[in-house]
Amino acid sequence: MRSRAFALGLTGALALSALVCLGATNVVLAFGPMEWAPAQALNPNAATDDPSSGNDYNPKLATDGSGHWVCVWHSKETLGGTVGTDYDIFVARSEDNGNTWTGPVAIDPLATTDATSDYHPKVETDGNGHWIVFWYTTDPRGGSGTDADLLFSVSDDNGATWSTPAFLNSNATTDGDSDGDYAKALTTDGHGNWMAVWDTSRPGGEGSILEVSYAVSTNGTTWSDAGFVNSTAPNAGDDRGANIATDGNGMWVAIWYSDNLLGTNGVGDETDIHFSRSTDLGETWSPAAALNTTAQTDAYRDVFPHLCADGAGHWTAVWSIKYGKWVSDPGDYDIYVATSTNGMTWTAPALLNTNGAQTGYDWKPIVDTDRNGNWVAVWESRELMSNPPLGSDRDIVYALSTDHGASWSPTAVLNDFAPMPMDFYHDYEPDLVYGGNGFWMTAWYSVYNLNGTIGGDRDILFSTACLPLLNGDHDCDGDVDLVDFASFQACFTTTGPIESGCGLFDLDSDDNVDLGDFIELVSALTGP
Repeated sequence: MRSRAFALGLTGALALSALVCLGATNVVLAFGPMEWAPAQALNPNAATDDPSSGNDYNPKLATDGSGHWVCVWHSKETLGGTVGTDYDIFVARSEDNGNTWTGPVAIDPLATTDATSDYHPKVETDGNGHWIVFWYTTDPRGGSGTDADLLFSVSDDNGATWSTPAFLNSNATTDGDSDGDYAKALTTDGHGNWMAVWDTSRPGGEGSILEVSYAVSTNGTTWSDAGFVNSTAPNAGDDRGANIATDGNGMWVAIWYSDNLLGTNGVGDETDIHFSRSTDLGETWSPAAALNTTAQTDAYRDVFPHLCADGAGHWTAVWSIKYGKWVSDPGDYDIYVATSTNGMTWTAPALLNTNGAQTGYDWKPIVDTDRNGNWVAVWESRELMSNPPLGSDRDIVYALSTDHGASWSPTAVLNDFAPMPMDFYHDYEPDLVYGGNGFWMTAWYSVYNLNGTIGGDRDILFSTACLPLLNGDHDCDGDVDLVDFASFQACFTTTGPIESGCGLFDLDSDDNVDLGDFIELVSALTGP
């Protein structure tokens, strides 16, 4: 029988009292399973926004690791008629690790008057109070023409206010109306240096040719002239889907997918993952090379790459592979992974999603790390999983690695409502960010109405998880204290299965939360 509270007994009480008063040396032990909290609406107006114009898309997250979070997305939301009906960039922020969020506001003051759209924002912070959002717009402001150009805005107060948007791409007013620049990724080394990468479209051949462009900033407010990352530019093939990461120690690596041949790499009928490395803040780049070591022999489509570094020499790249040249070919997408210890040589691609043999697609993965050996990947999936049983709609799934990406846990469902017997509650394009002290957050956009509590339009949902760096730190606040002890009491049982949300307290991995786990918890208490 389950017990919600229990008597410690004299010995246990004295031990707890002594540890709380004197402080105990915390033992970092193996963690329990990763448990994601039930999904919630991130935008507080999800229940009241206009169902015909309030669709929200493509959220991106950033945090300073001190409880402050910023989420940005694009939407036709009018905020009660105060914003125009075109797509604009919206922001919401949290100062308490996502417990509460501000209502969304439009970043751009012109959102109230312009009639052209803004799309796909990216957000990043240096952790020192400086936040940047950049996106692409079709607004011809400043004589920039009707092509897509890049805007950025800066906040120095954790997202409460934002600077007037300015062009990030230096050629915004001189390139042609047939050109286009499309925001893809932004990162910083935390030492004042920033780098943005994007896809650049230029006329050529029978249509447009895509190249990977970049710019750097040493202050977050002014940007260098745009340049090309891919050494093959300009060329007759397409380079797109750019992503960028840095180890914070002077190395920057850009990756993208390309149908350009590199020497003998490629058979000419697929895309591969290419990369280039800079050790001088983009002054020079290594020649473009294939990251997937199968590039010379495969005939697959390698697409949607994402890259992360832990600052201690470990790099992990994830992407989707389509078994067939074209999207219409038989076969599905699966997630693959490769790792590096220098950002230059990479392991052979390995299947990341353990259910890869099933029919269905898995794509647009995101990977992040807690810089303590744990790596988490999330992605959008239409796999017909059997445990739990899932329909054919799109869901958000994840996997965990505790060895720097060398091996991964079985694919598991992240959005808690996924097993519902519905096939039309689609969930799209998750973002994942590590928030410090073992705290993780994922955000995505969804048509699910949270059991009727919000509207049926697309809204931003989010979920959090604790993967504690300290054994027993159930709330991921960086210590093991009486708050964690109270949570342990609520999870304690003498027999029976572990209840939802209690897996982190199975500290001795015997599939229940009992006196053995209590002993482990007491040995780990730090107080207060």
